[in-house]
Amino acid sequence: MKPDQLLPPVMIVDDDEDDVVLLTRRLKSAGVKNPLLHFRTGGDAFMFLKQFCPPESTRAKLPVVMFLDVNMQGLSGFDVLLWARQQPPLQGMKIYMLSGAKEEWDAQIAAKLGADDFLEKFPDPAVFNELLSDDCPPRIR
Repeated sequence: MKPDQLLPPVMIVDDDEDDVVLLTRRLKSAGVKNPLLHFRTGGDAFMFLKQFCPPESTRAKLPVVMFLDVNMQGLSGFDVLLWARQQPPLQGMKIYMLSGAKEEWDAQIAAKLGADDFLEKFPDPAVFNELLSDDCPPRIR
């Protein structure tokens, strides 16, 4: 098993494939070595995270961070955020909301629902480096 596979995963939840490619590149440029898990919908992310609430016998590792797009079909990023923050096993997971929209109320809603931060797409690798290194050493990087 490669050492990177021992690290907890980082989730990316976004329905735009181009955005996922860009986000992945930015995370790698920031030095993130954790496995990246991509989910195309809020529903897919919900189903994955549900296995940890309550913890069932699963071999999956609980993600340490989730980058969650606000606007998606079906369950929105806000829906997933609201549910995740109500689950005790997920309380330690950092959740960063992502949006291409520059609407102040989106950031306010994200904060009220418990997001760790609200980021406009796409921050520089240095921003990811700062966010992840402060809260997650040595698990991230």
